[in-house]
Amino acid sequence: MICLFPVALLPFQCSGIDMEYWKLQGLAFIYQLKEATLELSNGFNGIEFARYILEHAPNLEKMVIFHLQKYSDDVWELKDNIISNATVVSQVRKPEKKSWSDFV
Repeated sequence: MICLFPVALLPFQCSGIDMEYWKLQGLAFIYQLKEATLELSNGFNGIEFARYILEHAPNLEKMVIFHLQKYSDDVWELKDNIISNATVVSQVRKPEKKSWSDFV
């Protein structure tokens, strides 16, 4: 099982990593991956990584994706890309409350 919990990023901090980036990484573990849990932050980097996993992990059995409500449609569309018989579980999470001290 692989669990990826990135630190929540502000939209302007997202790097714009896309599917081509993940393809170039040559992630050998992808063929052995059976379960994955991802927590998506702002931006589409995590969505692209989830798409990469679903399109390239033939042995994937289950993926759980925690995301903000505003990404529900994007996560739903990921289900069209599955090459295995994996179950994709979508979990909406509440946004974290930030204080001004978080930005100083």
